[in-house]
Amino acid sequence: MERPRGQFIAMRKHRWLLAGLGAEPGSAGLRLVRHYKDAQGRILEITDTIYPADRVTVAFQLKRSRVQV
Repeated sequence: MERPRGQFIAMRKHRWLLAGLGAEPGSAGLRLVRHYKDAQGRILEITDTIYPADRVTVAFQLKRSRVQV
């Protein structure tokens, strides 16, 4: 896996999502869509996950590299 990418989307959960999550109707949630690609840019895997707001924490670290001009 060469290039993982993720989207974080705040949302209100719909009734049809609540059955398996044990959450209150209309409560807040976080949708995380992830794309995993190889070095040639071909998609290896896509995941689409919904988390209740009180059961998710997102943390990440960025590393900046210098570009030679």
